[in-house]
Amino acid sequence: MKNRNLLSLIISLAIIASPAVYAENQSACETMLCLAGPYQGQSGGSQCNGPIQRYFDINAFDGDGDFDPSQTAQDRLDFLNGCQSADPAWKNGINNKYGSIQG
Repeated sequence: MKNRNLLSLIISLAIIASPAVYAENQSACETMLCLAGPYQGQSGGSQCNGPIQRYFDINAFDGDGDFDPSQTAQDRLDFLNGCQSADPAWKNGINNKYGSIQG
C-alpha cells in the first residue's frame, strides 16, 4: 500500500509540475525568438517587448550590491537554456552579445 501511495504522489507531482516546466520553457523559447531579431540587426516588433524585458530583468549583484556582469550573463544563459529546442550556438551568440549588459 505504501508503494501505491508513493507512486500516486509521484504521478500527481509530475502532473502538477508539468505546466510550470512547460511555461518556463515556452517563456525561454519566446525570449530566444524575440532576441534573434535584434541579434541580427532587425526588430522583434512590439510583441517582443515583454519577452526581451524578461531577459534583461535578470540581473545579478555581488555582496556589495554592485552589478555583477559575469554572473548576470551566466544567469541569463541558464534562462535561455530552458529552451531546449533552440540551437546552442544561437543561445551563446545572443548571450555573448547581451548577457552582461545591465537591464
